[in-house]
Amino acid sequence: MPWKCFTPFNHSCNAHADNSIIPNNLVVPSDDRSYFYIKIVAEFSTPSVEDEDGLPTNNPERIEHVRPFFVPYDQLIQNEASWYTISNMLSSVHIPLDTQPNMLHRISRCAHVMARTADSMGRKVLPMIVKIYLENCVYYNEEDEVDVFSQDSMEEMLSRQVPASKASMEDLEPVRAEGSGSTKQCVICQEELPIGCDAKQMPCAHVFHGKCIVRWLEVSNLCPLCRFQLPN
Repeated sequence: MPWKCFTPFNHSCNAHADNSIIPNNLVVPSDDRSYFYIKIVAEFSTPSVEDEDGLPTNNPERIEHVRPFFVPYDQLIQNEASWYTISNMLSSVHIPLDTQPNMLHRISRCAHVMARTADSMGRKVLPMIVKIYLENCVYYNEEDEVDVFSQDSMEEMLSRQVPASKASMEDLEPVRAEGSGSTKQCVICQEELPIGCDAKQMPCAHVFHGKCIVRWLEVSNLCPLCRFQLPN
């Protein structure tokens, strides 16, 4: 489909185990490994445009992308590049990289919870449903003229999946969270940064949990908040 989605104003992501999504004709490898069967359902809505009188001038669209993925267990659970793998899956259903940090955390956390449960049950296939909703998206049809974005800016937005260098990640400044202003919450995991907890600060002064920002920088060298760019 020739549509591209750029950063929306609002988005949500929910991931959980769901046995009902496994197709009856699923071919499972005969090896000794376990696998995740992940079905991503991404729904996008375009914004409503109003004229000077506040009357709608268009009909907002809802577009859905659905895609299944069959991923080896160790690729998500025992691999340092697991977030990169998940990011590739999200990008394949047109999820903008700018909106991915918290989604990566949620999907990865769900996989680890499922893995701990499946270990005791000895399951071969671990089914996960991921439902994503992105509101007020701007779509790009390659066959049409585009007024909102130039071609150069589109290519830039679509090529942000460049990991930061190990040196730049190691140079992140360790700080103590103050629990005020923008440091109250880590935007990647959306959990609190308790006063006095160990955290990492980007050169742009934004603060995150150390593990969260390092895992994100293994996917993209841009700050999740302001897009400050670290060396790659």
